[in-house]
Amino acid sequence: MLVPQVLARVGAASPSGREIDAPLAWLFLPQAPVTTGSVPDVIAAAQLPCGFRAMYGTVDRVGDELRVRVRARFNGANVPTDRVTPCPSEPPSIQFVSLNRIRLGEYRVIDAAAHPAGAVPAPAAVTLTVIPDDANAPIASSRWVRPCTTGDDSTCARAGGVCGGVSETAGRGVCVPPLDPFLAVSRPCPEQTQEVTLDHPGPYAAPVAPAHNALRACLPACNERGECPAQLQCVRRAGGAAGACVPR
Repeated sequence: MLVPQVLARVGAASPSGREIDAPLAWLFLPQAPVTTGSVPDVIAAAQLPCGFRAMYGTVDRVGDELRVRVRARFNGANVPTDRVTPCPSEPPSIQFVSLNRIRLGEYRVIDAAAHPAGAVPAPAAVTLTVIPDDANAPIASSRWVRPCTTGDDSTCARAGGVCGGVSETAGRGVCVPPLDPFLAVSRPCPEQTQEVTLDHPGPYAAPVAPAHNALRACLPACNERGECPAQLQCVRRAGGAAGACVPR
């Protein structure tokens, strides 16, 4: 399925009309920047038309652009009559898509799909920066937990996401995706991470986002001594729950 020769042309529905390139709502880079030799992912979210399910994600490099594609298939018995309108009654699709191994430089990560009338607007591009894997590279934790200004989602625009506020660090939050790819599908946070609830004043600009301003995320967990790597601090919640690492 992933051999390029058997993939349908980008932007085209299949002859049967049962497969489409899903118009994406937003893109988020879990790590920024990344180092040479790594194989980074981008998180891609979509609200698919009714009856469609995501099958796979790929990326094509064209110059300094990485064009992300999520292919979706209709699961109903008949030919779909609507391949555009986001379905309000089904959960969003949130996919990890590998960006493959990329050389040094900066790349615009964009959605490859068309966004016809009735679809969600095309998401803003995010910027993948690839740096040398040497002693000058920022520590890994600072590339996963990126600070932002609470109440100003534009401070997360470069690598995507929204700014989740932390009460213990007034005015300073952390960039997270509007919907966590694990929590949004009722899965627990991965090992060595901790679920946290963050503040997000005001509405979300992203079309696929939490209801009622609730913002949950999986952040790196503090160690057993309540410590975090340099540049981060441990915050704990009431009841002695395990803490999470957030920007200082």
